[in-house]
Amino acid sequence: TDYASTPVEITLNSAYSVSCNTAEHGSVTANPTSAADSTTVTLSVTPDEDYELQELTVTYLDGEETKTITPSKDETDTTGKTYTFTMPSANVTVSATFKEIAKYAKKELDTLKQENASLKNYNT
Repeated sequence: TDYASTPVEITLNSAYSVSCNTAEHGSVTANPTSAADSTTVTLSVTPDEDYELQELTVTYLDGEETKTITPSKDETDTTGKTYTFTMPSANVTVSATFKEIAKYAKKELDTLKQENASLKNYNT
């Protein structure tokens, strides 16, 4: 066999895909949507009105075993809607679950918004 003419395929810095499942009552987007192993991926979470994030997970296959990553909250984001994780050597799927904000909490939030608007009007 002439090994000198046998083609060899070498893949460096393989990019793996980041897929976001469709969520009920909100959405999640990833940046980037494909990344090499050890790359930081940023997830932006957008709940529908009157909903908040309940759970955010990243899953992937390691051989035949499904593994789960819990993304970390991005402490530099003041909105609290940005999370990050380190990309494994596999394609990943991002899933989010949203829950309705408790009625009393929503009422308190609405009251605070009204008071804040009143204060802005008072100060002008």
